[in-house]
This record gives sequence, structure tokens and C-alpha cells, in this order.
Amino acid sequence: MVTLQDIRLAAQALGLRARPVEVQRRAGRWAGLKRARGDAGVPVPSLLLGHDEKIATLVARRLKPPAKPIAIERPGIVDVRSQPSSGAAEEFLLWEPGNARFRWVGLEELAGEYGEHDMLTALVFHQPLRLGSQPGGAPPRFGLAWFVPLLWRYRKPLGQVLLGAFLLQLVALTTPLFSQVIIDKVLMHKSLSTLHVLGVGMAGLIVFEAVTSLLRGYMLAHTSARLDAGLSSDLFRHLLSLPLRYFEQRQAGDTLARTRELENIRGFFTGSALTTLLDGLFIGIFIAVMLLYSIKLTIVALVGLPLLALISLAAQPLFERALKAKFDRGAEAGNFLVESIQGVHTVKSLALGAIWQRKWDLLAARQVTAGFDVQKIANAAQSISQAVQRAMTLAILWVGTTLVMENELSVGGLIAFQMLSGQVLQPVARLVGLWQNFQQVKLSVDRLGDLMNARPESVGIEIQAMPMLRGRIELQSLHFRYQPEAPLVLRDLSLAIEPGEVVGIVGRSGCGKSTLTRLIQRLYGVESGRVLIDGQDIAQGDAQSLRRQIGVVLQDSFLFSGTVAENIAVAQPGMPLERIVNAARQAGAHDFIAGLPQGYGTPVGERGALLSGGQRQRIAIARALIGDPRILLLDEATSALDVESEMAIHANMAQICRGRTVIMIAHRLSTLRNCGRIIVLDGGGIVEQGAMHELLEQGGTFARMWAMQQQDGAHRTPNLHPLQGRATEHREAAA
Repeated sequence: MVTLQDIRLAAQALGLRARPVEVQRRAGRWAGLKRARGDAGVPVPSLLLGHDEKIATLVARRLKPPAKPIAIERPGIVDVRSQPSSGAAEEFLLWEPGNARFRWVGLEELAGEYGEHDMLTALVFHQPLRLGSQPGGAPPRFGLAWFVPLLWRYRKPLGQVLLGAFLLQLVALTTPLFSQVIIDKVLMHKSLSTLHVLGVGMAGLIVFEAVTSLLRGYMLAHTSARLDAGLSSDLFRHLLSLPLRYFEQRQAGDTLARTRELENIRGFFTGSALTTLLDGLFIGIFIAVMLLYSIKLTIVALVGLPLLALISLAAQPLFERALKAKFDRGAEAGNFLVESIQGVHTVKSLALGAIWQRKWDLLAARQVTAGFDVQKIANAAQSISQAVQRAMTLAILWVGTTLVMENELSVGGLIAFQMLSGQVLQPVARLVGLWQNFQQVKLSVDRLGDLMNARPESVGIEIQAMPMLRGRIELQSLHFRYQPEAPLVLRDLSLAIEPGEVVGIVGRSGCGKSTLTRLIQRLYGVESGRVLIDGQDIAQGDAQSLRRQIGVVLQDSFLFSGTVAENIAVAQPGMPLERIVNAARQAGAHDFIAGLPQGYGTPVGERGALLSGGQRQRIAIARALIGDPRILLLDEATSALDVESEMAIHANMAQICRGRTVIMIAHRLSTLRNCGRIIVLDGGGIVEQGAMHELLEQGGTFARMWAMQQQDGAHRTPNLHPLQGRATEHREAAA
């Protein structure tokens, strides 16, 4: 049975984000969108697709109980770009299961069709903002301009923030005027009634300022939180879209450090930059009011502004170099820390504690020194700027007092002018600091741009979802190398594997066995040649829909933090426990899982640290089988198992391989006894292929590898096919 979750996951493969909502019927009409709790258990016997200018809505009828749901073999995604014939936004595209067709209906007909139901569950789809490269066409460069569309998306709350800042500036403008009136009118004429009126007015302004400031802060924090959520989601989506080779060529700590730069960029746009720029816009208004008081004093107040700008320009190159050094030292320390945590078992086994401590102390000292250099430059620039501001304040009081004594300015006017000049000098000083912050943000953009400008797997490719696989694999004249200047790993390799065939691949280390499986998964791209599955070039297909139909078990499989059941069903959340148990039985894992303290609910720890290596491997095999893949890739899948566990898996191998294409990679040749054909790789190509007994009779590379393993006595003799047994006896007699 297909659920809304299945549709949502399929849509995500096409680059659409979805969220479950509930559409309620009120007074006979469908209205209101309310976020639903989830979509995992909502069946899809009928589909509705609604349209408006911005979003497309896929609606599924909620059945209580879900009796006799109409099964949909393979959920498809309707073209959301199509529009109803009348162009009305209130029309919906109704799927009629009985007629197997779609037709447009209005709200009245919709209410009649589902009149007995009070609520529908829907998925609202929308195209996510892509911070990285776009499929098709030249990828734009990541930079500050990337954030303009994002800020425009939140223009309404940001506009409210700007309105609040505008009102606060008006309050700041009235405060000096009140002060002047109190000094010149109230004190000079001893008018208590005027004082009371002004006091009430000032109190009202104080309350208004507090409420406005609170609302502005709330809107800014709320908008920042939404920006954080959207940016982090888009960043993580782009990160997962990058090819495997990107992560193989970079250290994890460096990538992590670059992702953290997003916080600096977001804080710049929604924090200091927004408010400081708005304050800067009011500088002209305050200067105009200052000119009304005294032209001489205004000139005195403005003399120091160029000095503040010169201080910022002089500190810029020093500040920029220091920031770059700080980031580099921080990345080095982060890389070492991540690597040490990941390899803590080796660190302890080799007693590297003292050596590693000295390395860390050196890296930490470099990082602290770089941060101190940045702080020294910032403090020096800030101290000089503050000295200039104090000198300007002193000059204003000096000249202003002279003007008061010459009756060119009142005492209240001088106090008001002093307050107004502060409203000019402080924003200018903040603009100087903002310029320094801008240098840091520019560096953050450059660092993050290295990640965001990396090309995703599907850039420039005509993407189409892979159909349900049958399992035929064809490799046509493959050439592959890891680096442009590196030697070829695979050279003109061609191979055809039929659906349901079980094939083993052997060869010495570095001959390209694991590389071949990664090419089949499209984790790597070929230099030349093609990889066809069921006749379709996988380079032209969607990688996610391909990988969902391929099960993979590696030599050192990775387990995620969570329970045993969550790890087995990690690719299919909400999977019934019966399916999980069945997959575990096929993998020979059920018995040991049942013996765990909490059974399938037992936590496995980080990377599966609470389990043994063999237990982790059997859970990984169950994870690969639970999705019933058409293609199964076993890359040294049983190498970490004990003899008993390996025998349990091989006893179920016939059932595991039934109905699917299986490729087994192994150094231990006895594990390939279930393979109908064995491929021997050497020198970047195929040197031998055939059944095990045929290769043993040929006396070539495979036979020599077999003999070496038998002589070592490190491996068990396989249960040979009768023909294999006779071939072995014949070779032993000849020897």
C-alpha cells in the first residue's frame, strides 16, 4: 500500500520539498491548512492535486479505517507545471482510480465527492531555494548576491523590522527636543504645569519605545530563526547532493568548519547590518536638524567623520589577513580533533596520548594566537575610533559653550545638539565596525562558496527517474581514473550481467573491484564508456531512484546512532516490524538480536560501537535486504563474520539471491561458491571469467589464487560442486 510518505520521498528525489497539512471542511467548504502530525500511515487510494500561483498541493483521502485501499503499484508524480483548463486556482485535479484517469473538479464537486469526510490530509510541495548549482545550464557562483532572493522571500517580516527601527529613530529624534524645552522653558520660567505635560509625554514615549523595541527584537529573532532553518536545510541538501569524490578529497573537519560560516553570514544580514544601515539612513536627517541649531557646531561635529573612515580603511588589509589566518588555524585544529575522535581506538591502541596531546597543544596555540591577532587589530581600531569620538564631543562642548556665552545658542539648544551629535557619531562608529564585520563575512562567503560552488551529481544532466529495475547490468568500454593525472584503474572494460545472475568478482587489491560497484551505483562518473541498467544509461537517470533499488553491503558498514530496528529500516522509516524481522532472519541476525536486552529496540551506539563487528555486519546485510532490491552488491560482506555467522548467511544465500542480480566481491574465494560466474580482474580489465570449476580447470590466475589460499591454510575448504571436486582431485593427482 502506498502512503503519503512514499509520495513525499519520491517527490524529494525530483527536488521538491513537501510538508503534511490537513484541509478541514467548514460549512460545506474546504478551507484552512493546518500542519499535520505526520504522513507515514496515510494511505493513498485517491489523489488530488490543487494549483495556485505559488504551490501545488497533493491531497490524499484519510480513511478510517483504511479498509480496501486501492493499491498503486508505483507512485508517480503528476506534472505540477500543468494548469487547469479554466485557470481557476480553486480547481483540483482528481484521480479516479476506477477509470485510472485525472480530471479537474471544483470545490463544490469536491465537497460532494468527499461530503462524508471532515478532513483530508495533503502534501504541500514547493521548489526549494537552491543555494548551490542548478541542474541544467551554467552554475552561478555563490556570493552575497545569493542571499538577496532569500531576504526578498522574508520581505514582509523584515519590512516590519525596518518600520520598528524607523519609529525608534523618530523617538530618538524627539528626545533632544524634549530636553531643550525642559531646560529653556521649564527651568527658565519655572512652569510646573509644562513640566508635568512634558513628563507625561516623555513617559508615553518611553513606553512606546520599549514596546516597539520589544516587537522589533521579536520579529528580528523570529525571522532569523526562519532564515536559519531554511538556510541550514538548503545547505544540508546541497551537501548531500555533492558527489562522493568531493568528500574523499576533503577532510571532514574542513567541511564542517565551512558549514559553520553560514551562521556568520546570516547574523550579518539579520543583525548588525540591517539595523546599522537603517541608522545610517537617518544620519542625514539628524545632520539637517543639527544645521537648524548651528552651522558652526555642525561643521565641528562632522570634521571627525573622515577620520573614522580612514581608520577603517587603514585597518582593513590587516584585519582581512588576520581573519584568514584565524580560519585556517581553526580548520587545522578542527580536522585534527575530528580525526582523533574517529580514530580514538587506534590512538589508544598505539598509546599515542602524549604525542597527540603535544600536537593538539601546538594547533590550539596557533589557533589562539591567530584569534588574538584579530582581536588586537579590532581593539586598536576601536580604541582610536573612540578617542576620535571623545575629541569630537569635547570640541562640540568647547565651541558650543562659547556660542552660548555669545547668546548665539541657548543652554537647552546646546544639550539638544550634543544629543543629536551622538545620534550621528554612534551610527558612523557602528558603520566603521560594520565594515570590519563585512570583511569577516566576505571571508565566510569565500569559504562557504568552496562548498556551495561544487557541482552536484546531476548538474547538466537530463534527469529522469529510473523505472522499476529488472537487474540487467551492462558495462560498455569503461575507462576510469581517480584523478586526471592518475593512471587508469579500469581500462576498456566491458561486461554484461543478466537479471537474476549471481556473479563473483575477484582480483588483487587495487584492481578496481570496489570501484566497479561504485560505478554501478553512480557514486563515481566514468571517464568514457557507459553503465547501462536495463538498457538505460544511469548517467542520464536520477541517482536517488537508482540507489533506492540497489542494496549494498560494505566490508566495514556504517551504523547510525539509534536502535537496531531503526538501522535496519533507516531507508524506509515506518517499516512494519514483521518486515524488519524477516530481513534480519535472511541475514542470520535475528537470533542474536532477540538475545539483546531490548531486542530490536536496543541502541547500537555511535557507529554501532555497542555491537561486535560481526553483529554490525549482519545488521548491515539486513538493512540492504529490507528494501527488496533488484540488485545486491556484496563487497566483502562476510569478511568480518565468524565461521558460524558466515555459515548461517551462506545457508540463506539461495533465498537472498532469489529474484535479484547479485555481485559478490571477495578475497576469500570460498565465499563465492554460490556464484554462477566469477570475474577475475587484473590490470584494469577482465582476464578470466567462468564458473568456479571451469576457472580451476584452466589453471590461470584464479587457480593460482585458490592454490595460494589453500596452502596458507587460513580458509575453509568450500563445499564444492561435484564437478569442482573432480577438478580439484585431478589437479592434486597431476601435482
